[in-house]
Amino acid sequence: MYGAYAVTEELILGANLQFWTGRSINAFGYHPTDIFAQAYDSESFFAGGEPAPRGSRGRTSSYYSIDVSASYNIDIGDEQKLVVRADIFNLLNNDRVTEVNEIYDDEGSADPTNPDVNPNYGLPTAWQTPRYVRFSVNYSF
Repeated sequence: MYGAYAVTEELILGANLQFWTGRSINAFGYHPTDIFAQAYDSESFFAGGEPAPRGSRGRTSSYYSIDVSASYNIDIGDEQKLVVRADIFNLLNNDRVTEVNEIYDDEGSADPTNPDVNPNYGLPTAWQTPRYVRFSVNYSF
């Protein structure tokens, strides 16, 4: 959802609301019987030698972001214009996890047919971009 409102001819305010549903979580491991697939490490849809269908390990949390903006137009004359703008992204500074480690079988295991569980499996690897502000000035002539 997004929109802008011209408070005056010079001042424009805007807002943008984005919502994402959580991402499916997978479990990648060694294929228990395919030697060729085992050469690619933990990249098969198996966890501990058992089938782990795509997205079968749940979902990350849904998350949202609210962005706002304000711009002010200044007429300098003779078709010259100066626009001063400020944008605030992720206004509420949400910090939800967007991705997790999906490597289930530990790639450091000596025996790919009987691997250990990766101690980092399920831990966060990516979060929402934190709040930040962008200032800009545009000169048209």
